[in-house]
Amino acid sequence: MGIIIDKDLYDIATAHGYKFEVDGKEVEMLWCPGVIGALSPQQREYKKAQGKVRYEPATPEHLKRRFKTIQEGIDEAERRYEAEGRPGIGRWLQLVKEELEEKRGIRFGKEKEVEIE
Repeated sequence: MGIIIDKDLYDIATAHGYKFEVDGKEVEMLWCPGVIGALSPQQREYKKAQGKVRYEPATPEHLKRRFKTIQEGIDEAERRYEAEGRPGIGRWLQLVKEELEEKRGIRFGKEKEVEIE
């Protein structure tokens, strides 16, 4: 979910991104000025209702492959989490990190903690 940091800018800006298919499922990835991160499904619908969405003409193949790899990792983490009886958010994040970083080579989170004074 995108974190809206400038509501006025988000309201007037045009969202941009990609629409593509992975394993038979349609995937949309949209970003918008005034928002940190990709838009949530509700945020995407809001921008579509405004008529303020622009899709790039072609989705890069590397983005499709990366999304598929991330989805596979999340799916496997979810299977493991369910098998463990849903022990809590800490364990969920640990499983996601294992599946993405250790098994698939996709960095998850910060490399090291930064101390803020």
